[in-house]
Amino acid sequence: MYGYIVFSEYVETTCPYFDRNSTIEHFIVDQLSVDDLDFLLERGYRHFGRYVFRPVCGDCHSCIPLRIPLAGFTFPRSARRLFNRASHFRIELTEPIPSKETYALYSIHKKRFKDSPPDTYMDYLETFFTPLPGNYQLSIYDNNRLIAVSHIDITERALSAVYCYYDDSYRRESPGTLSIFKEIEIAIERRLRFVYLGYYIRENSHMSYKSRFKPNQILLEEGKWVDFMDRQGNIKNLDLVYRGFTPKENIFNKRFDKYQI
Repeated sequence: MYGYIVFSEYVETTCPYFDRNSTIEHFIVDQLSVDDLDFLLERGYRHFGRYVFRPVCGDCHSCIPLRIPLAGFTFPRSARRLFNRASHFRIELTEPIPSKETYALYSIHKKRFKDSPPDTYMDYLETFFTPLPGNYQLSIYDNNRLIAVSHIDITERALSAVYCYYDDSYRRESPGTLSIFKEIEIAIERRLRFVYLGYYIRENSHMSYKSRFKPNQILLEEGKWVDFMDRQGNIKNLDLVYRGFTPKENIFNKRFDKYQI
């Protein structure tokens, strides 16, 4: 099943990571299958609800898609220690379930980012709870207290981490890191091939942390995923990071039927 693009465009906007403008290729989908999502992930796209996007800045290629190949993956000792410390937490994988509790946690999380305006409840629903195949919610509880939520996609080939927010008072328990290790565990149990973590940006601490999950691969252009860091954290080729991700392919004629509204 192929998806349908309702609206697509290239738009120049303020870059959330650097003090300059950025160009985003984005589109709204009317239909999207898990096969479509695999197709998009392999080409460096991300999505929030029906909004699909990727950066296509002409002079900057700092947003680099990063994924974890799961063939032969073994958890580091730090992950096992974290699992042990979090053994009293309750972790649930469910269909996405919006609530006042999840929205309150998200709203508090957003306040950590000074340049990020607050979302209305309707914005929140459209971003994370639009019904699409493969959507799941990973929730972490301390007794009955919700302390972290991760929105993820699961396809036939991969798991994609969409967004995570958590109670900052639990920072010492590393709920964000715990969520990613749990997602890797779920992906391995389901015999998936990859976990996609979104964009790695070396110069931004909110985005560079993703390289701590190893081994990993980065995308340079459509179809060209290359090894980045090995299990020990050795960088295969630092020049790859400076080169960055350069999207070239026009996907509309290859995969999607497009019509304007």
